[in-house]
Amino acid sequence: MSKQNNIIEQLELPPLGLKPRRLHDAGRIKDIVSAINRYREAKLEIPKEWTEEYNDLVNTPMIVTIQGELKAGNIVINTIEGLRTCNIEELVKQHIDGLLYDLNLTEPEILASKSLNLINNYAIFNVIKLLHKKCNEVKRK
Repeated sequence: MSKQNNIIEQLELPPLGLKPRRLHDAGRIKDIVSAINRYREAKLEIPKEWTEEYNDLVNTPMIVTIQGELKAGNIVINTIEGLRTCNIEELVKQHIDGLLYDLNLTEPEILASKSLNLINNYAIFNVIKLLHKKCNEVKRK
């Protein structure tokens, strides 16, 4: 035990650094949206600085790119191979299980998440499945 402590004491660890910018910005966007929603509910005027900061944060190159792809009829999805662009019309033509897999919305993956996002992702998963079922019922009629 003392040998292990001695080794740990000899290690020179760097000082604590910064949270990656993308994580900071994502958290800040959520904070701004929450504050804006609270002010709306209280029927208070939303400070101009908040909307300006929100606009600055959401107009990052990545967001501009994915919004541009959507205008072109494509969506960008994150796969195990990295980011992929695909035509949204073609994506929705596939079987529901393939669609949910491509969107990283499989039930086991969602429920294994340790994030609060699992609540909305699970809701999205079930809404998509229900909409798919209803679309198939309409097609059969």
